Amino acid sequence: MSIFSPHNSSSSTHSVKKAHVAVPWGFTLTEVIVVLGIIGTLASVMYFSLNGAHSKSRDTQRIKDLETLQAAVEQYYADNGTYPVLVSRASITTSSFAAAVQATLPTLPKDPSGSASYLYQSDATGASYCIVFTTPDSLGDFPASFADPMTPGAVYYGVGAYTSGC
Repeated sequence: MSIFSPHNSSSSTHSVKKAHVAVPWGFTLTEVIVVLGIIGTLASVMYFSLNGAHSKSRDTQRIKDLETLQAAVEQYYADNGTYPVLVSRASITTSSFAAAVQATLPTLPKDPSGSASYLYQSDATGASYCIVFTTPDSLGDFPASFADPMTPGAVYYGVGAYTSGC
């Protein structure tokens, strides 16, 4: 009797074993490490490129906020002949500044970083003013007129800390 022939006999002591063929169904450790390395590299590139985009986005928002603040202060000047008087530098959310520009600017802008605020100061007569803000980076995206100390409504900035410009 051959092992390939069907055996119907219950008295047979031979058993037929099926041949097991190794089927690769997983990944080797090397393949997994290579894929994780590629994913990690792509993630780090994305992180650093998006980090720059966030910074530029905040700077763009600051420019819009500063233009809005300047327009409100200039409108106050057009209506009253002086700028809002606030001799000591203070946040734009102080009641005296907020009340002065409320007709033009009912909602005061907030710094997009959330950790700082825009500051306002004028001279004692209201003939000139400045707005101070901070930015963690250089002013590469800001127009040069924002840091012009000869302009009556100059906007000064500090990198990381408030400057004593005005």
